[in-house]
Amino acid sequence: MAIELSGDFGKRVQKRLTDEEIVWLTTVWKDRTPEPSPVWFYWDGSKIFIRSQPTVKVRNIEASPRVTLNFNSDGGANVVIINGTARVVTDEDFARVRGNYVAKYAEGIKELGTSDREMTNLYSVTLEIEPTKLRGH
Repeated sequence: MAIELSGDFGKRVQKRLTDEEIVWLTTVWKDRTPEPSPVWFYWDGSKIFIRSQPTVKVRNIEASPRVTLNFNSDGGANVVIINGTARVVTDEDFARVRGNYVAKYAEGIKELGTSDREMTNLYSVTLEIEPTKLRGH
């Protein structure tokens, strides 16, 4: 199920999905406690890709794939919330968006004093999120 990105709100969402560097990914623990994490991401026009260390967020997704993505608001305005279904995918799945992902975060990687290869090794798990619901204003 794809999200509807038409109209003024849809255009704002597309811009944020393309331009923003950080989104908050919320997964849920086994006891249903929400676990938000700020993450880097890449939007390919239909799915969202996130690189992660093999941490609790990956285990949470494996146990319960429903997630929420939230962008920071502008003082209460420009709210964007995306619900979706996440899954761990292979390096081959990430390979098709890797160049764009690395290009998007080239400056951030440089600021961290590392290389894209080191980041890829450290953040070795690829999460793919299929958006299912969009809301905000």
